[in-house]
Amino acid sequence: MKVSLQMLFIMILGLAVKVEAQNYVKIFDAISLEPLPYAHVVLTDIESQKVNKTTSNEFGVFELPYNGEAQVEISYIGYETYNKTIQASRTAIIYIFPLDVEVNEVVVTGNTIETSTKESMYEVRVLDKEELDKRVAINLSDALMNELNVQISRDGVLGSQVNLQGLGGNNVKIMIDGVPVIGRLDGNLDLSQINMNNIERIEIVEGPLSAVYGSNAIAGVVNLITKQNQGNKVEAFVNGYYESIGTYNVDALVGFKKNKHFVQLSGGRYFFDGWNPVEFDRDVQWNPKEQYFGAVNYVYRTEKDWFHKWKANYFQDRILNRYDPAGNIPVAFDDWYYTKRIDANYIITGSINEHWTLNSTNSYNHYARIKNKYQKDLSTLESTLILDNDTEDNQDTTLANQWMTRTFISYTNPNKFYSVQTGIDLNVENGKGVIFFSLEMPAEQLMLRMLSAKTSIPLQNLRKGDM
Repeated sequence: MKVSLQMLFIMILGLAVKVEAQNYVKIFDAISLEPLPYAHVVLTDIESQKVNKTTSNEFGVFELPYNGEAQVEISYIGYETYNKTIQASRTAIIYIFPLDVEVNEVVVTGNTIETSTKESMYEVRVLDKEELDKRVAINLSDALMNELNVQISRDGVLGSQVNLQGLGGNNVKIMIDGVPVIGRLDGNLDLSQINMNNIERIEIVEGPLSAVYGSNAIAGVVNLITKQNQGNKVEAFVNGYYESIGTYNVDALVGFKKNKHFVQLSGGRYFFDGWNPVEFDRDVQWNPKEQYFGAVNYVYRTEKDWFHKWKANYFQDRILNRYDPAGNIPVAFDDWYYTKRIDANYIITGSINEHWTLNSTNSYNHYARIKNKYQKDLSTLESTLILDNDTEDNQDTTLANQWMTRTFISYTNPNKFYSVQTGIDLNVENGKGVIFFSLEMPAEQLMLRMLSAKTSIPLQNLRKGDM
């Protein structure tokens, strides 16, 4: 019995020595604090000069087979090389820093494939996220305000319009991820309805691009690129903006990334109370405005680096245009402008082989703008909808729908001096006007009016006099 106890004691001691010899090292990103899997590790025992090569596992952990001091060299793509002598312990933690390397800026607008700004066939100006944050850009109007050859004009009802190289907004193509923004009034788009909440960068190309993007790209193209990836598994922010003149803005964004998947949710509310130099006038110089918006993005990258992106956006805008009372009669008129946008699109890009690339953008866009005129009794503060829709100044409605598919196949060869692109660009857009809608109508009556509308004209021929 005595011998058995001695043997048991020796076995327990040997097990303890074996456990003690298992020393582990964990590797982390010094910025994001995320583990770095499959890092290349070279270990050199200081005493015996024995060299051992290994890699960290999927959790950024590797075993140190020495009990004394060891020279550790860790290399990881995109990170500084870590080289240091460490003392073996049960668990050691090492942080390595990512390399601060300047990456060539790439652009996608007007090119067959994603390419650097130096190699682009057009001169492309890029406003990145850092620059947009410096400008405190709430919408596209703010982002382009100080750009060379860009003029922004503002209107209390039609919003903000752009001129590029002296040509009007009807000659400037505005796109989001390559999808044209619809809803032009008098040929112009309201830039204040395009918010910067989830925009990663803006690409501006001056000069005619009608061969690629259609007839209203004679002056150039402004393409907004939404966020497609992020560094951490979870990122979120909330922005608040306040001005003493009556501006109250709040927006938020949250993104999730796991392996090849990226999901982003965003939304917000922008409110402006109106402003006028004369304090007590109803008819103000800058009309009150309220906006709500939301978006969901989903990006999936396959193992062969094919890029899939699904996106859906919702936007609504409400503007109040007040008039002063006529004479001593305590009655005034109010115009309400309601705008709604719904956008959905699917994008796929990828390399078929070494030289051939596919790029396909498909989308559906809906735009509705309703104007309602009310008569307001200033003594009782009651508003009455004016049902006389014979005059366009009283009631007005514009509806637009767009179905678009743009698919290109491109051929490039670095050993040759040419590239080839072929594809199809199909854009079906329709619009309706001279219809009287009101948000006060019952849903059934509103639907009947929409279905019975017979006035349908192409938007490119739609002028103010047609409505």
